[in-house]
Amino acid sequence: MPIHSHDCLSISLLLKGQLVETVKGTKLTGVPGQLVFKPRGVPHEDVFSSNCEMLNLKIYDVKHFGLEEQLKPIPWTWLPGADLLGTFLEAKRNPNNKGLVKNLVDQITTRYHQSAGPPAWLKEVQDYINTSFQESLEVKQIANSVGKHPVYIARAFRNYFGMSIKEYQRHLRIQHAIASLNKNESKGSQVAYETGYSDQSHMIREIRKELEYSPKEIIKQLKT
Repeated sequence: MPIHSHDCLSISLLLKGQLVETVKGTKLTGVPGQLVFKPRGVPHEDVFSSNCEMLNLKIYDVKHFGLEEQLKPIPWTWLPGADLLGTFLEAKRNPNNKGLVKNLVDQITTRYHQSAGPPAWLKEVQDYINTSFQESLEVKQIANSVGKHPVYIARAFRNYFGMSIKEYQRHLRIQHAIASLNKNESKGSQVAYETGYSDQSHMIREIRKELEYSPKEIIKQLKT
């Protein structure tokens, strides 16, 4: 997509695929499970992968939500957001609810101020999970891929991302499943298999447990 800007604050959660953005000459690459915070009026270019699927929340009147001072120091940035899917969906379903929108922005703001970027080896761990979340992953298996002790990896991952490796993998599976069902309207059994669930019932239970809605209810809301 050629250079353009938005006339609103835009917050997006990448569910599937990849997005490469060029902002002020810097390339930023987003992968599933990440949030991108896009301030109003910033020129940028986008390159979407063919299977890219995102959730978007647009805030036109920042003053209405009392977010002016809070958002001033935050530049265009990508942040870990796999565990914020539920919070994001609540705000998207109720875009005029000050409490829900502010709750999402509060969590993004906190995450921004805490983030200094993971060490290179931990980024490798994240990349490994991002590309293998459909599989049955063991911490020992991941540790072998980067040459670190499993206990050390598990502790470091939780300290940086705020969740365990299994929780992160679960969030990615849920995001991928919802994105596939929403975009392709594929059979639930096929999506469950491709996403790593044992069967469709398992997928539905996990999504309902995490988001308090069935996949069908979520897809219906996303299409309205």
